[in-house]
Amino acid sequence: MKSKLAVLLCFFLLSGCASVRGWENYRTDIGYALPQYPQWEEYNTLTLRKATDNSWAELINYMGGDATTVFGYTENGNAKDWIAMFDDFLAWNPPQDTYIERYTLEHKSDFSVIAAIYGAIRSRPPYTVSYRKKGDKKYFIVKYDEFTIGTDYTEQIYSEDSVRNMKQLYEYLSVTLK
Repeated sequence: MKSKLAVLLCFFLLSGCASVRGWENYRTDIGYALPQYPQWEEYNTLTLRKATDNSWAELINYMGGDATTVFGYTENGNAKDWIAMFDDFLAWNPPQDTYIERYTLEHKSDFSVIAAIYGAIRSRPPYTVSYRKKGDKKYFIVKYDEFTIGTDYTEQIYSEDSVRNMKQLYEYLSVTLK
């Protein structure tokens, strides 16, 4: 009897009838542009992935299929470093057009079995955050050193308004995550 129950349980879990993932996704109004498609900013938005137990959150971009880019992982309400980065960008005001590479960030350790196996084969390289000023506009740029097929999402360009939206979101997360 126990073996039949075990087989039924395995079938149920593997068939897709049950899902245990531990997070929820929420659409945000944080838009970004791609260098080759600057007009797409209104269509490209990040998704907030938040643990169902409110222990962590991150911003992700689904690039089709299983491919994602991840930015801004925070846990236990400790978002002060991200808020400081957004404040640094918003306060940055060079007198002329310029481009500076500001931060190099490591990806968080992933907790899924598939990601652990994939990470053992090929770990994710660090990604960079740069600032660019061109004319009267400032841009917050996140660049991933990833291989992509099709549309290239490895460089994402955020406007000042999008960075303000990220800051507001992380101020909210600093209070709601436990």
